[in-house]
Amino acid sequence: MATGGSIGASVAVGANYLELTFQRAMSIWWALMWRGILMGIGSGFVIGFIEGMILGAMGVSLVIIPRITAISGAIVGIPVGIFVVQLALRRKYREFSIRLVAN
Repeated sequence: MATGGSIGASVAVGANYLELTFQRAMSIWWALMWRGILMGIGSGFVIGFIEGMILGAMGVSLVIIPRITAISGAIVGIPVGIFVVQLALRRKYREFSIRLVAN
């Protein structure tokens, strides 16, 4: 049976491991959130603007353009979200950094 399950449970025994506290989890969450929001808004604006201008110049209906750009925004949001996670994983936090460890 797996041990732990609460946020305060120690991940592993050893000097190099820190306890996953609420404060540390919040630091990681915040790094993901603000980058995700800013990059999501930025990439959505750029893609939506370019696509809207092209579709508008092609004579596509103003009712259809928002639907198309919404789908494009969702598609572009996937790699942007993955990039944001990469940034958060590479970041050096005040008292820790995140490392991937083989099982």
